[in-house]
Amino acid sequence: MGLARSGTTTLLRLLHQTNVFHAVSYRDVPFVLMPNTWSKLTQIFFLENKPIERSHGDNILVDFDSVEAFEEVFWTTLTSDTYINHSNLMQYRPDRQSMDEFKKYIGMVANKFDQGRRYLSKNNNNLLRLNTLSKSLPDGKFIVLWRNPLQTAFSLFKMQERFSKMQVEDQFVLEYMNLIGHFEFGLNHKPFHFTTPFETKYNPVNPNYWLAYWIYIHKFLLNNIFTENVRFLSYESLCLDSVNQLKNLFKWLEISSDSEVFISNLQISRSNELPNFDDDLRTSALELEQQLIQKSCD
Repeated sequence: MGLARSGTTTLLRLLHQTNVFHAVSYRDVPFVLMPNTWSKLTQIFFLENKPIERSHGDNILVDFDSVEAFEEVFWTTLTSDTYINHSNLMQYRPDRQSMDEFKKYIGMVANKFDQGRRYLSKNNNNLLRLNTLSKSLPDGKFIVLWRNPLQTAFSLFKMQERFSKMQVEDQFVLEYMNLIGHFEFGLNHKPFHFTTPFETKYNPVNPNYWLAYWIYIHKFLLNNIFTENVRFLSYESLCLDSVNQLKNLFKWLEISSDSEVFISNLQISRSNELPNFDDDLRTSALELEQQLIQKSCD
């Protein structure tokens, strides 16, 4: 998990290819709460499985069996959207009953087709409930993936432009993103609200908004996430030092597969033409990045 545009899809796919995990896929939509039954009922209808580029326009191809972040449907259904208000997604702590239901859901997905694998998710909204999840699932491993703040902010800005345009032209795109709890960008963007609200003088049509948001998110995570089963990981380091980083990651995740087989999946993504960010925001973001680098090395 991590802030959108931090490489979480790439890491999700890499880990899924180890055949150690099961995760929810496009084939499970729209009934992501009953993946076993729905997959069996519809398998015959998905004989043609031609990959296409996903709507982000980032050269990532998807097909029916591509895993994605559909887990949020579980939380919106369980809570009746109580943590979603007009302008924010609120931090909250699932109670014991909610966590018991989540554990059942994890087991259902992991045991898809009775294969008994481990559960895999890249739900970025889990940052809202990370402390509770990590403490309630002590045997789970949680990766907080982060990426260079300037690159992430510019990428989020471009996604805001792209999806806002798409949603104006096609109302279904907006309705679909609302349905799956995807408020990370677009006309119905809702920032996270942790202990204090996110505030900035900029709005989402300005790249500085997204840099300020990057700072807000990662400052909170650095100061509030301390459980041993949460690991911070730099996407740039994962790509540039992939041999060592993947080897260490697989060891931490207790994956016996040869990590070097998956190195080719990792390709760094950088824009060479960044906007002129606000000087104070740029300085704060880069200083925070250094703290994250240290945290990732701990």
